[in-house]
Amino acid sequence: MKLLIISHTEHYTQGETIVGWNPTVREIDELATVFETVTHLAPLHYSKAPQSAMAYRAANIHYQPLFPSGGDGFLNKLKILFYAIPNLIKINRACKKADLIHFRAPTNLGVYTLPFLWFYKNKKQWIKYAGNWVQQKKPWSYRFQKWWIEKNFNRAIATINGRWENQPQHIITFENPCLTQDEYTSAKKTEKNWEGKLRICFAGALHPEKGALKIIEAINTMEDIEQVFDKIMIAGDGKEREKLERAPCKIPIEMKGFLSKQALFNVYAQAHVIVLPSQNEGFPKAIAEAMAFGCIPLVTNVSCIGQYVQHSISGFLLSGNNVKELSTQLREIGRTERKALIDISDKAKDISGLFTYEHYISKIKTIFEF
Repeated sequence: MKLLIISHTEHYTQGETIVGWNPTVREIDELATVFETVTHLAPLHYSKAPQSAMAYRAANIHYQPLFPSGGDGFLNKLKILFYAIPNLIKINRACKKADLIHFRAPTNLGVYTLPFLWFYKNKKQWIKYAGNWVQQKKPWSYRFQKWWIEKNFNRAIATINGRWENQPQHIITFENPCLTQDEYTSAKKTEKNWEGKLRICFAGALHPEKGALKIIEAINTMEDIEQVFDKIMIAGDGKEREKLERAPCKIPIEMKGFLSKQALFNVYAQAHVIVLPSQNEGFPKAIAEAMAFGCIPLVTNVSCIGQYVQHSISGFLLSGNNVKELSTQLREIGRTERKALIDISDKAKDISGLFTYEHYISKIKTIFEF
């Protein structure tokens, strides 16, 4: 079976090699193990590739560039219309050769690509909606894509984060993978010292909506925090990085920047708690990865996160992403008996097993019957 993937995943040139965002490239490498060929149409950027990018490993993956568009500002929005026709010409050619068409939503590309794929409704289609399915204040383009998927004009199977009331039959709950079985097995064996001070980590984009700066603000409101927490390790980059580097903090901050997958795993292996006070998420892969290493998640209860992380059982949930709530939950972790924290850590490890590529591939085979 020949698989076509259409996505907004950013790709770059690195010498003579094409590289793309690490989590997506790893996922597509795994998909290539069960398909004859995989063709990936996605935007090619000519800026420097970030450290989070990697090359494809599977020989049967064929990357084809699309024109990038979208972003902040009127001119960037205008590019969506300007590049729609040349992008659709490429998409049309690729669709003719595919047995299964896979579109990854939501994205600006989806505004015109999903309706275009109606012309291929007699072919198998798989739409993956990776964002927050129940987000209340979606951008209009995301609302449109959700509406289109719900109406199922393309006769597609759609996979989403979480399980929701009145979910149509063609929309299937699906965990986004992030670990091989070997990585998961190895991560579960990680041993940590729970008797001393605890270490906090954050992994993600350093943007206001992700909340890294709020962690520092919460820490600074807490008395005697130095007696409980050793330091905070922050992995990622973005427009808040300079603020974080300058921010005073009662405990040491280690700014890690963008990290390779193995370097990020090393951070998880050292940390006891991963804190992600996001405003909005689907289900962050960082949570599942860190949980495999026994990190206790302290995360905002948005989207389907609360369906996997149960408060005081497999982690701690924030009812909001404000500083006061965050400091309250950090105090609760600090007051919790260490034996109970170990039990929560072990439960988190077990739940992370749902996010292996092997589990993912097994579900795909069942859904598409091959």
